[in-house]
Amino acid sequence: MDPWVFSGLKPDDVASHLDELSECYAEHGLVVMPGLLAGNEDFVRYLDAIRFMFGQIFARYGERIAQGEDIGDILVRLKRIAPLDGRIVADMGTQPNKFAAGNRIKFADFVTRLLEKIFGNDAVIATPQAGDTLHLFMPGEEFHRYNLPIHQDYQYLMQSPRQATLYLGLSRPYGDAGGLEYWPGSHKLGVLPCERNENGAFRVMNGDELMKQFRHERYLWEVGDVSLFDSLMCHRSIPNTSADRGRSVQIFRFSDLNNVVGEKYDWRSTIYERRGARFEAEHAELFKE
Repeated sequence: MDPWVFSGLKPDDVASHLDELSECYAEHGLVVMPGLLAGNEDFVRYLDAIRFMFGQIFARYGERIAQGEDIGDILVRLKRIAPLDGRIVADMGTQPNKFAAGNRIKFADFVTRLLEKIFGNDAVIATPQAGDTLHLFMPGEEFHRYNLPIHQDYQYLMQSPRQATLYLGLSRPYGDAGGLEYWPGSHKLGVLPCERNENGAFRVMNGDELMKQFRHERYLWEVGDVSLFDSLMCHRSIPNTSADRGRSVQIFRFSDLNNVVGEKYDWRSTIYERRGARFEAEHAELFKE
């Protein structure tokens, strides 16, 4: 088994494994805890909240969501009915996550204690403006432009390069439904020069050549799997090449503000435009200019 994989843990077990988890994170740039949240009450509530949102959308088209239906399977059905409506649910889990159940996980005791151990006693932990992302990967080549080349997360987020990315698996894994390729240990290279690709995504310059010095790994998240990555560890998307499989992960990011690089630009975060609502537009009958 890979040294960064810690099987059999549950949230209450993390506190007694902080030393080995933090040492592994420092050496390899990640820890993976398969099944950590499987059956967890807050996690189940979060999945149910996501299903509720999809259920409300499906009802508009005379469809229903089955109790416990896999999020990936829901995405396949949604693509046939109204693929762009997936944005409604994605927006609820993104920049920031608006679900109470999602935030209970984001700031759970096992998360904050692990971050404090990794960042150190002097850490001041915050979240970047664009730190939360609910990823919904539908099948189809038309969605491949959203897959990212070899990159580091920091360039997308800013605030502080001393930063961690928490992944939660929300759907069943399939070999052709996509996942993540990564290079353990590459975080030790620091912040790397990058450029934009044809889709506007950040790409580490000479990334393929640079990564030859590291092991090349891949991971497909199972429902309830949890992993914590150093945001400087290089990784890239494995596209969903299937015709009938969907995939979903929730991502939360955290920064240590006790960092001289972030201080140089006042710990500002990258801001991305999101869809919003205004009272005067949605309730025009109740608003007077």
